[in-house]
Amino acid sequence: MAKVRWECSRPECDVVQWRVPSRARQNRYCSVRCANLVTQPLRYAAPPTAWDNIVKRYRRENEVGTACAICGLEEFSRRTYRHHLDHCHLTGRIRGLLCQGCNLHLGRWEQKREQLLAYLDGASAIPMRYTHNQANRRHERREYRLSRPQLCDACGAPPKSKPLCVDHCHARMVIRGLLCIPCNVTLGWYENNREAVDRYLVAA
Repeated sequence: MAKVRWECSRPECDVVQWRVPSRARQNRYCSVRCANLVTQPLRYAAPPTAWDNIVKRYRRENEVGTACAICGLEEFSRRTYRHHLDHCHLTGRIRGLLCQGCNLHLGRWEQKREQLLAYLDGASAIPMRYTHNQANRRHERREYRLSRPQLCDACGAPPKSKPLCVDHCHARMVIRGLLCIPCNVTLGWYENNREAVDRYLVAA
């Protein structure tokens, strides 16, 4: 098979190789370092010492406390690591200090926001047929799972290593659909911190 000319997608990188077409289509960057420099410039463009200085300067200039800006979890309250310095991946601007959970969930929420909000809007009109407060709720959940196509109702992705979750509303106690685990966890996090998330994104 004839090889094609391939260049790393990072503008500052001068790596040029000859690759088979299938491999040239799969990989955009020549290394993990180049990929990180493009996708997470603030985190990887500077050595760890410079990154620590950015965190200290941000705390000092903005008088930020030790609590997560969304859920209010205090630093070092559960684990020994510090909170993450959250930044916008489009502009690179620092937005605030978040715990690891909120930082990860917020990243997926920003990627899938329109799909998850559309899922919530459609689920609000579902009648209370399948509930979790009945004695035969396991049978109903199994019946509901078998009657639906095995695709995530929010992002449309098929299940990977684990089966889809039967998502339900904790307020109405009604089954809303089938979700992949990342969408289910992120949606639960957003519903528990809806006002704080919206306030944080507006202020940022």
